Amino acid sequence: MKQCSICRARRPLRDFHRHKGHKDGRSSQCRECRAAIRRVDLVKNGDAIRRSDRLRYQNNEARRAYNINNAMARESTTEGKVRKLDRTHRWREKNPKRYRAHNALNNAVRDGKIEKTSCTRCGAGDKVHGHHEDYDEPLIVTWLCATCHGVEHRMAT
Repeated sequence: MKQCSICRARRPLRDFHRHKGHKDGRSSQCRECRAAIRRVDLVKNGDAIRRSDRLRYQNNEARRAYNINNAMARESTTEGKVRKLDRTHRWREKNPKRYRAHNALNNAVRDGKIEKTSCTRCGAGDKVHGHHEDYDEPLIVTWLCATCHGVEHRMAT
């Protein structure tokens, strides 16, 4: 049992995050209080916190690999396959114009009517995506690598 430094409630150790710097190896604030503090911080400094979190994740190769492996493992189970299929169907119903544009482009590439080129921004040649500026023109795309495509969508929002 440990007492939270915020709410003063006595709780089991599992209710406190791990913290290597503390003598008992646990944070001094319970998970509930820490979550409340985090919510207040996000309201005050949300953009800076999200930017910092994103950078920390991008620079942690082991964490990214762990997340990718877990996602692949989840999607290989029957339940994971059903959830992925359900998510795909919901996206298609919500974005019919985008879905039709993606299909038209994929079919044109398959049939040889359109040829993929290297990324127009950085020149990367493998695994390029067709970026649609206008979904009403499904065969007019800019070829971008995954990184540049992500940047393009983040700039658009």
